[in-house]
Amino acid sequence: MEKPTYLLFGASPEALGLCHALGISLAGVSDPIFGGRQTRWFDLPAYGNDLDACQKSNASSAVLAIDNSRIREQVYRTLTDAGLDFPPVSGGCLGAEPASGLFLQRLGNVSEGCILSEGVRVNIGGSIMHECVVGRFVTIGPGAVVLGKVTLGDHCYIGANATVLPGLSIGAGALVGAGAVVTKDVPAGAVVKGNPAR
Repeated sequence: MEKPTYLLFGASPEALGLCHALGISLAGVSDPIFGGRQTRWFDLPAYGNDLDACQKSNASSAVLAIDNSRIREQVYRTLTDAGLDFPPVSGGCLGAEPASGLFLQRLGNVSEGCILSEGVRVNIGGSIMHECVVGRFVTIGPGAVVLGKVTLGDHCYIGANATVLPGLSIGAGALVGAGAVVTKDVPAGAVVKGNPAR
């Protein structure tokens, strides 16, 4: 049986490297940085328009590696409705049931008992520990650690090397700054930073 051909959404060299390591055959890459024109990126056809990329590449599946969660959701919704499949991609340790559009980078970890929603992105070395509930289109930065039984609301962003202590709740759309140590719940839409995070 022939392997599906994928489109990479998000011009990330690290995502490209993971696709190569996993043997994922890429037909091209789509990212707004390419504008409305077709060009080349790391020897792949590169498109600025997602629908244009789909039509020209004949891909049936996609890797969802866009960092901005709002754009990630827009691409996911538009192209799922157009019939494109977003199977989970994992280069790390995945102990939970994967959801559509999951992108788990190398050295990333999602532990047992976690509940994942669609479009979650865990960057290099990021960890989501046991029994966390992870909302839609959450982003975990490089080296960030979310300890056990944390609830992460839709579209929240945990910055690089941040730590979220056990049992807390991070509200929808909240942003935890790089290196922050979160010791109490974070309301929806809040921006916190520092140690302890405020």
